[in-house]
Formats: sequence, C-alpha cells, structure tokens
Amino acid sequence: MPPRVAPPPPADPSTDASSPYFVHSSDGPSSIKVTPILT
Repeated sequence: MPPRVAPPPPADPSTDASSPYFVHSSDGPSSIKVTPILT
C-alpha cells in the first residue's frame, strides 16, 4: 500500500481572479464591495 499523501492546501481565493473574493491590486482593503440598501 502506498504511503498517504496529504492533499494540497486550498488555493487562496484572494489570488484567483475568477473567485468572488478576489481583490485587485488597485483595490484597497477598505474598498466597499457591497452597497447597503437604503430605505
């Protein structure tokens, strides 16, 4: 029986451009991604 190999760690979603969690380098950490509904 071959030795067990640990699965690779999950990819960082902030570096995957197709991920909804991707942050472009021109966007800062304080940029607003969702606007609140005004009532």
